[in-house]
Amino acid sequence: MKIKLTQTIIVPAGVALRLTDAQMAARSHVLETDEKNKGVFIPVEALQFKAGETIDVVGDLPKGLLPIYDLAVRDKKGKPPKAKKLPSVQAEDTVEGGQDEAGGEQ
Repeated sequence: MKIKLTQTIIVPAGVALRLTDAQMAARSHVLETDEKNKGVFIPVEALQFKAGETIDVVGDLPKGLLPIYDLAVRDKKGKPPKAKKLPSVQAEDTVEGGQDEAGGEQ
């Protein structure tokens, strides 16, 4: 999955990537070659990529990382879904019973 980055990101160790020669050369000290897939590299440490760079992730990113990479579900026009409005909630200012939340006297 090719991703054109819109912001600086950090790719965690273990995420398989296809990199350009320039990207690979700059990060070669923290990359291992994937023996099963020619041209695929596995970082042994987290890697940073700048906005404007394109990376090619091999396989799936962990779901928890998708929002970081702005890869949430998109419609046919490539736009993210509209956020749903959540109901407002009001918090109470005081705790009753003579003790604060930590159990001490007020």
